[in-house]
Amino acid sequence: MQKRYRWAAEDGPAITTLFWEKCSARTKDNLSKERKKALQNAGADHPGSAVLYMHEYSPWWCSADVWTQMCEKLREEDWIEKRSIASNNRFAGAPSADKAKGTYRGGSISQLHHIASKEAESEGTHIQWLDVYESTHDGLPALVENRPFTSVK
Repeated sequence: MQKRYRWAAEDGPAITTLFWEKCSARTKDNLSKERKKALQNAGADHPGSAVLYMHEYSPWWCSADVWTQMCEKLREEDWIEKRSIASNNRFAGAPSADKAKGTYRGGSISQLHHIASKEAESEGTHIQWLDVYESTHDGLPALVENRPFTSVK
């Protein structure tokens, strides 16, 4: 028996947005797992060149031509560089069991609320997002670590 769900018409857009956000997160999760499986299988059959042959191991739910295009994207230099930076940021504190760089420690308050609070405290001073980020995170991720930022006063 199929269940039917109903909600108020004004809730439709919010529910649709939530649905697609969940689908997006789930798809990203599945793609990551399938990429890992494809690399393992290709590595077993083609030692030392797994990345070059992972397109041959497409998941059952993805057509071979689409999987091949995704594998080509995963071999691009800019994607590899971004993946490396993200990986380094996630594991920055791993040896000492510390939190990685960029780990949020601002509690349940949003970044926007932190900015509003700091602006209210400093009367008339515009607070930059990066200043709040630095005060609510453990270190800066590599993507913003070397960029010059200044507060506007």
